Amino acid sequence: MSLVPKKIFFVKGKGFHQSKLASFEEALRDAGIERFNLV
Repeated sequence: MSLVPKKIFFVKGKGFHQSKLASFEEALRDAGIERFNLV
């Protein structure tokens, strides 16, 4: 099993909240990648 990435993709999303973590989570939802692990 190889752990070397073979593909890359870019997404864009916006999130606004008083908390930085909550705004980051909103941006992930807006981009449609909230269910994936970010590495």
